[in-house]
Amino acid sequence: MPQLPGLAWPLTRSTVAGSTRVFTAASGAVAAAQLWSAPVYEWELTYDGLDSLAAFPGLMIHSKQLLEGFFLSVGGRGQPFLFNDVSDNYQAGSALGIGDGTTTTFAARRNVASFSEPVDAIANVSAVYLNGVAQAGSALNVSAPNGTDANSITFTTAPSAGAVVTMDFWYFFKVRFTDDRLSFQQIMNGLWQLSGVKFRRERV
Repeated sequence: MPQLPGLAWPLTRSTVAGSTRVFTAASGAVAAAQLWSAPVYEWELTYDGLDSLAAFPGLMIHSKQLLEGFFLSVGGRGQPFLFNDVSDNYQAGSALGIGDGTTTTFAARRNVASFSEPVDAIANVSAVYLNGVAQAGSALNVSAPNGTDANSITFTTAPSAGAVVTMDFWYFFKVRFTDDRLSFQQIMNGLWQLSGVKFRRERV
């Protein structure tokens, strides 16, 4: 999804922890069953300014066409896409696991305090460490298991047993628009606004 300078504040992001079924017994005791293995995040964006006539270069030339073209290219709700949330797109020293001398592939993980989950897609890896020692790029590669978006790294040689695997990297969220319609509002010649651009994370 294109990053455009006309994006307005506030940017709304909702965190949905899970789909939970709560049961209350006749005694009043409560039990809960969480049905999702990963949370869902929802975003809503507003654009205060989009340019359609190359008349407002500060808004990026033809930014309206860029955004509209992207929306059409994924068919609205038709296809998922990768979103760079600039407020949540980097992990430093993320713990990926402990080597056992056999395992070569480790999933990249996003950590929020004590909570940890696999990322949807790796954008760029800046460093990988074994016991705090940076590894040469030739020792590993970013892989995409089963044809999915690249979300793990694979070592050419398995880390030794007990080796702590950590990584510094940037990542994307895999999302999908929640509507098949965008409603642009023209406020003057060549200048447009757009609100209610909503999409949500695809659970993996």
